[in-house]
Amino acid sequence: MLFVACALGVFLVIGSAWGTPVAAWFDPLPPHGAVRWTAAGVAAVVAVMGLFHARAASAGGFSYGEGLALFVLAVAYDFLLLKDWFDRRGA
Repeated sequence: MLFVACALGVFLVIGSAWGTPVAAWFDPLPPHGAVRWTAAGVAAVVAVMGLFHARAASAGGFSYGEGLALFVLAVAYDFLLLKDWFDRRGA
C-alpha cells in the first residue's frame, strides 16, 4: 500500500513538469461547512475502525501497525481540517 502511494506521488511530480500539476485540482480540504463536517465525521469513523482493526490483530504484527497507522492518519486529517478552518476564519 505504501509503495502504491509513493509511486503515485512520483508520477504526480513527474507530470507537473509538463504543465498544470494533477494535484492542483484536488483539494483534500473541503471549503463548505456541510462537506467539511461530513469529511470530519468520515475521518472519525475511519479512526475508530483503525483502532478496532489494531485491537483484533496480534500485538507487534503488520496488521496491528496498519490499524494504528490508519488511526493516526485519520486523526491527523481531522486536525488538519481544524487548522484550515481556523486559518480561513482568521484571514
